[in-house]
Formats: sequence, C-alpha cells, structure tokens
Amino acid sequence: MGSVEVRPEACDAGGLPDTTCQVWRVRCPDLADLDARVRITSSVSGPNVLGTVVLGSGGSGTGFVDAQPPMQALIQDLAQRGYRVVQRAWSSRWTDGDSGMARSACRYATLLRYVDTTVNPPRRPLCAAGNSAGGSEIAYALARYGLERSLDFALISGGPPMGRIDLGCLGGAPWDNGCETVPPENYVYDRPLECTVAAANLNLIDAPYGGAQPCRLHLESYRDTLHDDSLDSELSDFEYPNTHVHFMYGGADYSFATSSGHMYALRVTSSTEFSYLPGVDHGIPNTTAGGAAYNDALTAGCR
Repeated sequence: MGSVEVRPEACDAGGLPDTTCQVWRVRCPDLADLDARVRITSSVSGPNVLGTVVLGSGGSGTGFVDAQPPMQALIQDLAQRGYRVVQRAWSSRWTDGDSGMARSACRYATLLRYVDTTVNPPRRPLCAAGNSAGGSEIAYALARYGLERSLDFALISGGPPMGRIDLGCLGGAPWDNGCETVPPENYVYDRPLECTVAAANLNLIDAPYGGAQPCRLHLESYRDTLHDDSLDSELSDFEYPNTHVHFMYGGADYSFATSSGHMYALRVTSSTEFSYLPGVDHGIPNTTAGGAAYNDALTAGCR
C-alpha cells in the first residue's frame, strides 16, 4: 500500500453545491506518483453524516462522474440524505507504469484507505461505486489490497473488465469455444457477448507494461503475466466477510467487460448480488435508468 499527500494546489470544485476540491498526490511502491483531483460533497456534518460514498469514473479515470446529469442528481440526493460523496479524477491514466495492472491498482486502494481514515467519520459505513475500469479499481482493492477490512459496500457496474485480461488479449481455452460466462438464469442478452478487448481499450490495458503492448501485439510470452494480473487469478482473494458486493450489468452491454467481469464476480464467495438493467448499455451511470439503479443500490446497501 502507498501514502497520500494533500497538495497546496487549487482545483475546480465543479457546479454542485456544498462541494470542495483538493489535490491528493498518491504514492505507491514501484510506481510513479500520481495526482488525483478529489471533490467532496457534503451538506451535513458531525453525527448527522450517514457514511461516505466514493464514486469513480471508468476508462482512464481522469474524469469526474458528475460530468453526466444522472450522476449529478445522484450526488445531490446522497448528500441531502446525509452522505459524504467523494469523486476522484486522476491526472493521467491510473494504469500507467511498468509494474503491471495489479500493482497499478495500488493507487486507488491507497486513495480509498485515505478516504476511510481522513474523510469518513469513525464508525460510519464506507462505500464505493464505479463503472467499467472504475469498478476494476474497486475489485482490485478488495481482491489484492485487503480493503474489505474498510469497505462496507461495493457497487461494481459494467464489469469489472479486468476479470480475465489474458483471455481478452490472447484467447485460449475455454474462451475459444465462446465466452458465455453469464449464468443461464441471468442471461438477458439477445446476442453473444464479445470475447476480446475492444480496440478502444487496448491502450488502457497495455499501459502498465512499460511500452511492451502485450494486448495490442498479442504477445504469447505475456500470457502468465496477464493471467496473474487478472482479478480472476490464484493471486486474488475472493472472500470479503465485511463487504457486500453488488454487481450491476446493462442488458444491452455485449462488451468484453460483461463476459470478463463475470469470470471474477462468480468467484466471489462472500455476500454478493447481481442485477441486470434492461436496454442499458455499457455506460450505466450515464443513463437515467442507470443513475436510478445506482441510487437504489447505494441507499439500500451503504448502511
């Protein structure tokens, strides 16, 4: 695990009321320091704070989730209910480096632990929600960094796409015979799921491997490395006795993130639940239905 330094630089708090912004410098072993702009929205204080919800955008993680109206409404509603809401926006891709995907995820795990020890009031629930690669950050925090000791509730939507990086980049058994990983009783899709990492996501997946581009170039020599760096790996922990995990998928999300995400989600042996949103694509939080589902899940689970 790493450490956090609060920087003196100012940052834009955005347009939501009761919101402040700080720059946090996150340091992790074997990784370059990475700054995060952190927005904190809170309309109550002291004993009236119900808990803290950390929201993370997907992809590179360089944007705030409040860029979309459904998330703006969610943040304001959570704040009015009494939650502190924390958003992070990295200054560059959280996966950048040369130490691998799992080690790059130290950055988010460190940030989440810092939120728990400095932002969240004692004996209040700490909860996190993220879509796509933002969900992968949460999953790595649980599976590799022991954050189940701090995190009471996790909402992982649209994935996590880093479930089986090796299969998405290189294929292989049993993937070559199809990647229909969703249990039949949950299968809501009207066509087969995609089994490979999309071209638009190759840079994100390749970023932690120091320019080798193992996914883009289909480097068989990296198969073991990519497998070890996947969430569905023998190196992961799948038992989170203190954390309830809600996996949320779009019923119109046929992407690799859905097939890969289930490879990890179905390995979790502690408390989980699954939901599938009809007609919703991969960008769950950007939709009205997704925003409402986030609100329902967080207000029910973050207790």
